[in-house]
Amino acid sequence: MSPIEPVPNPIIQRPQNYHTVTCPHCGTKNKVNEYETLNGFRCSGCGEKVDGIGGGKPGPDSPYPVIEEIVCPQCRSGGNLEILPKNEEGKRFRCKTCQIEF
Repeated sequence: MSPIEPVPNPIIQRPQNYHTVTCPHCGTKNKVNEYETLNGFRCSGCGEKVDGIGGGKPGPDSPYPVIEEIVCPQCRSGGNLEILPKNEEGKRFRCKTCQIEF
């Protein structure tokens, strides 16, 4: 009788969803995963800390407020938004579904 060999335990990796986030300091577009989008990251262009948009209490010098959920006012699409750099019109987001800026 031959010995039973253990079945290898394959490592299952979650698929990564990436987002493009524009640095509010220098305007560099950074490709970041969901964790970095929510919790913050260092900009690949200028090296400055970019705060995440997740829950929790923002710091006193954080440029982002606490965000629970943002949906497009036109098509009601949520989670498919691009964060825009600060501009004169005061528009903060672009919907990737219908392309409206708000």
